[in-house]
Amino acid sequence: MPKTQSNFPTYILIATLLVGCSQGEPLPNGYAVFFASGSEAGLVKPAIKGGENIAGPHVAELGNSGKYIFGRIEPKKGIPPHPDHAPGFFVIDSDTDKVTTGLDRDKWLTELKAVGVDSPQIQPPEFKSPKKY
Repeated sequence: MPKTQSNFPTYILIATLLVGCSQGEPLPNGYAVFFASGSEAGLVKPAIKGGENIAGPHVAELGNSGKYIFGRIEPKKGIPPHPDHAPGFFVIDSDTDKVTTGLDRDKWLTELKAVGVDSPQIQPPEFKSPKKY
């Protein structure tokens, strides 16, 4: 049997696993998670600011509800925080691209509750692609 035929089932299995592992609920309005490395994840929106980080590069936890994207940015030892990406909790209104960073937990919960997100759920980021309409 030629070598390519004997490896075909292996290729199919690997492709299936990769596709299954990278599927996640897309983020709204073109936002996506960008992984610069295994420990650095940020939020980008390619259509604005040339795809530069909107939040991050150290997004530790992330969630979304409707048009809102929210989570927590961790400080990294030895790297000064960027003024636009302050460590702490953040909220992004993906319709207006308004970003609020540097919130403590109580302010974050208050801000989310004010826009109708009563029980925000966040988790470590995964590969999430822009939502397609």
